[in-house]
Amino acid sequence: MSRSPRRALLERIARERVVARAMPELPSPWRARAAVAVEGDRVPEAIAGVSDRALHALAAVAGVRLAIALDADEERVVEARARALLRSWLALAERHAYVDRTAAAIAGDVGDARRVVARLGVDRLARALDDRAGQGREIGGLLRALAEASGSELAPIADRARRDAIDRFAEPVRRTLDELATRRATTDEICAAFELVLTAWRRCDRDVELEILAVERLGDFAWDLYRERALDDLARLLRIVSEPSASLAARVARGEAVAWAAPCAQVRVFLAELAPSFDAQLALAERAFAVCPTLRNARVVLGDFLLTRAERALDRGAARTSAGTLPDDDVARAASLHPELKRLAVVREKLDRRARRAS
Repeated sequence: MSRSPRRALLERIARERVVARAMPELPSPWRARAAVAVEGDRVPEAIAGVSDRALHALAAVAGVRLAIALDADEERVVEARARALLRSWLALAERHAYVDRTAAAIAGDVGDARRVVARLGVDRLARALDDRAGQGREIGGLLRALAEASGSELAPIADRARRDAIDRFAEPVRRTLDELATRRATTDEICAAFELVLTAWRRCDRDVELEILAVERLGDFAWDLYRERALDDLARLLRIVSEPSASLAARVARGEAVAWAAPCAQVRVFLAELAPSFDAQLALAERAFAVCPTLRNARVVLGDFLLTRAERALDRGAARTSAGTLPDDDVARAASLHPELKRLAVVREKLDRRARRAS
């Protein structure tokens, strides 16, 4: 619903009063411009043309606006205010003469005043992150805003704030998973714990640390379900972690997070064994092998599926498999993947018999 002109004017006046309190000596036209600048995503354009004093006021009022936005769960609004806060303080730090002069007037020699100014935005975002993460609320917008500092000398501080916030979400779940792993947990308990991981992942802007947590801890429970042939329960658990595991596998494919290639591939091996059709099984096995070519289970399962495809073609007397490959090629590839496959000798014998008949 659009605001009435009267309400919009009253809100504008209220913002100008905040700016006036933050910077009493700021001329009225600059107060108005600073108040307008912190609305939505207009901050980048507004920063370029404002004076030093106006930019200082803009940074101050952006902090107030962020505090107001944090009371709501509207991620887009929170993100806009957070970006306004950080960009304005980072930009102000580049106004060297103004920062040096103001710092000297306030506190004498304060050392690297520019760094202190730039850090103000990062520290305020870090505090907001910590508060919001402690409440288990959505922090995606704040994380994206904090990423604005990634190319600056404040990147280590911003990254530490990000990790601390992620840990606030992850640590309770880790403790729950640790406790479940020590006893005979029910499938409902296990799935509920991984639902918490999924929720945390979504609220933390799909952070890689929570993807790793989901994929790394899955094996603690999935293997027991697999060995017990509780395949419906295993499928239920895999559905919960499907999004985080797919995202982590994509990172591995891009050359990121390669240390977790094997557990990512194992998720696809499980999915391949549970897939409803042979074509889907083979496709998932190929994806598992692509994610981690050195994973033994991926090589064994893919090799076995290739033997199955070749054998089916041989049994029906077809020159090519359903995928258009030659049975000889499928068998040769299967042997290269794992020379000790149990059915390898049987399928090779069928190939030899067909060759003898053809000659």
